Amino acid sequence: MEAATNETMLDDDPLAPLIRGRKIDTSCQGIEASLNRAVKWVNRCDERCSGGCHPLAFAPLPARVLDLGVNAAEEDVVLYEPAAGETGKYAALSYVGGETNPYTTTRADLEEKKKGIDVGRLPKTIGDAVRVARKLGVRFLWVDALW
Repeated sequence: MEAATNETMLDDDPLAPLIRGRKIDTSCQGIEASLNRAVKWVNRCDERCSGGCHPLAFAPLPARVLDLGVNAAEEDVVLYEPAAGETGKYAALSYVGGETNPYTTTRADLEEKKKGIDVGRLPKTIGDAVRVARKLGVRFLWVDALW
């Protein structure tokens, strides 16, 4: 079999399972295509498991999460403190904010963060996690560095 070329291969390609070491496309189109591919995988999984069999689909929410809203186009997120036992679909991001983390929630800014947090002012990694979670239809995001 001939070695794979440097062209990006699609998952729909019949040879995709046989060829390893695909080139990673870091262009904006490649990133968007990768996100769309992940959405397709999650949707396919959800369709096959329509009874809600994903263990995290209805997991108890942590004490504090970011509520990403229902509209993926929203810029702000809010700090949300769910009721005890409240469940929901959430993702988690373990993020090291450095020795002095200006993003940690304090008593002084707790109420302000419940009103809204500008995603553009958060570190890029957290902003990217918000974008990916929204794209995947995940409403809540737990980020250890924020709490």
